[in-house]
Amino acid sequence: MHSLKLIALGLCLLLSCKSSPQQTARQAFLQQTLIPGLGASPVFVDKTSLDELETLFGKADKQESSQGTSSKCVQGKCKSTPFEMIDLRYPKEGLWFEFRKDEGQPPRLVRLGVQCEKGNCPFTGSTNLGIKLQQTRAELLEIHGKPLRKSHNNWIMLYPTGIGFGLNNAPGDRFGQPEDTINSIQILSREHENLNKSSRRR
Repeated sequence: MHSLKLIALGLCLLLSCKSSPQQTARQAFLQQTLIPGLGASPVFVDKTSLDELETLFGKADKQESSQGTSSKCVQGKCKSTPFEMIDLRYPKEGLWFEFRKDEGQPPRLVRLGVQCEKGNCPFTGSTNLGIKLQQTRAELLEIHGKPLRKSHNNWIMLYPTGIGFGLNNAPGDRFGQPEDTINSIQILSREHENLNKSSRRR
């Protein structure tokens, strides 16, 4: 954790900033390259802890939690165990981070995302294949190909490498058009995505 404080302070000194080291670290993250299934330096799914994130970026402006259960079956015997999902959001930067806390375990980062907020898209970086916010569905399909699966409304496109894209749709359009634009990008823990059969209660 001490090294994360040094990273944030170093960024601040490098940029001769007047803002806090945490604000500087968030701004620097907005220019990073997102790597599917991993994240972007210095925040990585399955590795960065909740305490480390808050040391680096500061306390989130919004925090929500929800409860769920996961089932594991061995030789026909199934057992359900509870877990908690913790959602941290930094709306000014369009950043969000989702942690999963299992019984007896510390929270672990399973998703991180960048998104446009009310037409403003602070994230100016890209994915490792060069996709940015506000590019079109057609450009996404050309570079990433057909997604692993879609949500029921066609506006979430997920890929097995551990990356997902949320798209804006035209009013009244139920099927999606080539000109739909990317509104959010999320990096997913591939390990966590294997637990998709888990049930969640909001």
